[in-house]
Amino acid sequence: ESNRGARVKGVSKAEFEELMNTRREIERLCLRESVLQGDAQWEAELIASLHMLSRTAFPVDDAGDGVSAQATADWEKCHRRFHAALVSACDSAWLLKFWNQLVDHSERYRKIRFHTPLAARNVQSEHQSLLEAALARDSTKVIELMEQHLQGTEKAVGDMLS
Repeated sequence: ESNRGARVKGVSKAEFEELMNTRREIERLCLRESVLQGDAQWEAELIASLHMLSRTAFPVDDAGDGVSAQATADWEKCHRRFHAALVSACDSAWLLKFWNQLVDHSERYRKIRFHTPLAARNVQSEHQSLLEAALARDSTKVIELMEQHLQGTEKAVGDMLS
């Protein structure tokens, strides 16, 4: 608002559900195409990005004094790189633009979960399974695993918004 400063966009469970439903639809298309089209360079980026993600500490608030903004930013950067690598061989520039927009908006919601206790999840194992299915060129498995991966995040965020 003019002369009133900045305003942060609100969050709602209904918007989040619609956003994630749309993201899953676009992500399926991107993943299927990426697994079919990926080459050795794509495989190398998948491996490198997961390696970097596995070496970056997951931001948790063990002490109860909040999660470090730098720890969150570092993890988010590596996490985004891995997920982007998975879809990067999709040969549709439009699908990738839509995917990026949807991920940008879903990250706004996902960051909320860093400020509350997290349900026990082995996110590293989930990412490793995604990598293995992608390298095996099993698009059906990659899509199934991504659905489970996104649903875990959806549940955590949805519970907080309820």
